[in-house]
Amino acid sequence: MKKLSLFFLLLLALASCKKSVEGETSTWNANVNKLKKLKASYPSFADVLDKDLKDAQKKWEDAQKISNEEEKIKKMSEANYTFNTGFVYELGTLESKLEAVNKKNKDLRNAMTDKNVNLDKSDLKEVLRTNDDAKDALTNVEKMLSKGDKSSDQAYRTIKEANSRLSDIERRVDQAMKLINDSKKPAGKKGDKDKSDSTKVKKKKKKIAE
Repeated sequence: MKKLSLFFLLLLALASCKKSVEGETSTWNANVNKLKKLKASYPSFADVLDKDLKDAQKKWEDAQKISNEEEKIKKMSEANYTFNTGFVYELGTLESKLEAVNKKNKDLRNAMTDKNVNLDKSDLKEVLRTNDDAKDALTNVEKMLSKGDKSSDQAYRTIKEANSRLSDIERRVDQAMKLINDSKKPAGKKGDKDKSDSTKVKKKKKKIAE
């Protein structure tokens, strides 16, 4: 009975993963809206985004003409895949990465003010350098985005390079944050030390008195 239940659960899972006309249509609408938002956020790349949308729409319109449902779904899926590769995908990834690096660098700056942080000179120098480099990287990427490109190939290379820069600096920010966290003194350590020193002094005084 248990095996039979597992079998039906597997069938249910497979059925939920099966593509449909409705599912592909919903995905298409979401993808188009996402592209429009990217276009509004990065107007310097509007021409390239319009071209990608036009290519995807051609595939989508061709899919609507197919009567065979299975083949139609396949072509609709191919049209949707346009948004998950190439320039549109890279630009969407970059937008998320920009937000992530910005937040992590702010967290790094805030963490540096923690009174329990006890970095040695070399680690402190590395953390400060990373913080400055991250700010520079974010500024440079913003400049690249504001400049834009008319050519699809060049725009793709520009965004790939920007993503690579942000990935490198994100890795360094993560490492800097680890240095900070590893350097923190356990809470109450100073108090424990003072207590220990006080006990030693009392014992020493008692010994002298004896």
